[in-house]
Amino acid sequence: HIPPHRSWLQQPLLAGVEVSVSGPGKVDDIYKISCPPFCAGNYPLPQGSVSLTASQGPGVIFEGWGGACQGTKESCTVALSEGNVVKVSASFKGPPPPPKLFVSVKGNGKDKLWMQVASPYVPVTTPECTADCTYTYPRGTTVQFVAFPDASSQLTGLGGACLGKMDDQVACSVFLDADKQVTATFSPRNFRRLTVVIC
Repeated sequence: HIPPHRSWLQQPLLAGVEVSVSGPGKVDDIYKISCPPFCAGNYPLPQGSVSLTASQGPGVIFEGWGGACQGTKESCTVALSEGNVVKVSASFKGPPPPPKLFVSVKGNGKDKLWMQVASPYVPVTTPECTADCTYTYPRGTTVQFVAFPDASSQLTGLGGACLGKMDDQVACSVFLDADKQVTATFSPRNFRRLTVVIC
């Protein structure tokens, strides 16, 4: 009597791996798996393990593994066994939204703040604000402010991110690493009356 045996050629032993991904990242291995958001692969035994790698784009944070993988290292090795499905999760946190710049000009409607916006990611722009303005720029942008009072006005104060930064040439310079607010206040210029007496 010959004992029954399994034919590897007809029906190989398989082990399964399932990966779920949350957030803007991906998980790969060198064989079968490349996802998000959900993927699965069957691996022939006697392969004993599979190495998974988490990767992400600029500004994205890998928060960590779950399930059969644990920790925050970008690579993880899971053990395989016949008939079992290994479940793994990976979590990514997307980049924060770009910061906003809130500008408020209090004057006669002709007073303005001129800006020079410089960033590695966008061309240089020079917007102007005469009232309440909101701008959105990439994180890391630098904005220089120059005050242009009307002929009958004068700049009397800067507030917000420009408080105490005024100089003779540039009103102030603001680095956008978060939401920032800048206020400028203009007031009427005091003209002295000159009286001329002709004798």
